[in-house]
Amino acid sequence: MAVGEAADHSRPIPRLTVRAGAPGSSGGVGQRGSPWRALSPHSEHGARPRPDGFRADPSNGSRAVAVRTCDGSCSKGTPPENGATPCHTNGSHPRWWSRSRRPNGSRHSWAPSIPRPEEGAHYYGASSRWVNGLIVSGYDFMTPPPHISDQGVETRPSDGARMLNLRSWWWYVGVGISPAFTAPLPGIGSQYLFAFADRQDQALDGGRRYRLLLPPDIPAARFWSVTVYDNQTRSMLSTPQRYPRAGSQDYPTPAAVADPDGTTTVHFGPDRPDGVPEGNWIQTMPGRGWFAVLRFYSPLPPFFDKSWRPGEIEAEN
Repeated sequence: MAVGEAADHSRPIPRLTVRAGAPGSSGGVGQRGSPWRALSPHSEHGARPRPDGFRADPSNGSRAVAVRTCDGSCSKGTPPENGATPCHTNGSHPRWWSRSRRPNGSRHSWAPSIPRPEEGAHYYGASSRWVNGLIVSGYDFMTPPPHISDQGVETRPSDGARMLNLRSWWWYVGVGISPAFTAPLPGIGSQYLFAFADRQDQALDGGRRYRLLLPPDIPAARFWSVTVYDNQTRSMLSTPQRYPRAGSQDYPTPAAVADPDGTTTVHFGPDRPDGVPEGNWIQTMPGRGWFAVLRFYSPLPPFFDKSWRPGEIEAEN
């Protein structure tokens, strides 16, 4: 995981307000003299430069989204000036935003720039929150990774279209790319899964408790880990725990302890629940949004054939 800018909790974090609408609609998004900075094209393709200042967005194909620094007047339930959507997460948001519809139709929750289900990056299907766009797009975001087996390497054709949304998603979480990141090689290298929301598709809140159940026989020959990252900085979440991770290694924090049935439960939250081993808890911070990366080093065939599947991150309160 590449590190973004360093977290600095000694100064206030600027909050953001977000408005969605068509270019040229009321509010002057992208117009000269407007305080709004245009981020995305009002186009379902999102690749063609536009004269009105809109450019390819990391998330939203057909909605125009603009972001500005808030003057501090926003609060939950109190819309700021001009009817803009309030920045009600108090810092629990990433640098890039996407308008995400919830199952109940609400559009008032915000999530990091994540792949859309129709792009095929949801590793276990659209009902799961575990994603990895690289497994679909390849390292060039245009050519799916080859199929590698004992019989050899079977390349897959490219349709010549760059997957801009997946590329933008990757540049949110990392700043480098390599063919090895996408090579489906059992027993070699590593594979990652990312979760930006809980089972109910709600953004992960540093003030709440969650748990993640990992079935027995986690498919990693060397070791596995779960690490928590800050939505704003994409660096590891800065907490008194220092190392926001749980895994099979006993350094730099104690190894996670499996239950008698072989299941490993990882807990997330500001405080360690009673009876939970130290190595099974990852500390989060109220007011800080986060996402999780589940890593498999020397991944085994059950990862690739999906016969092993992690649970979803479940909210407990």
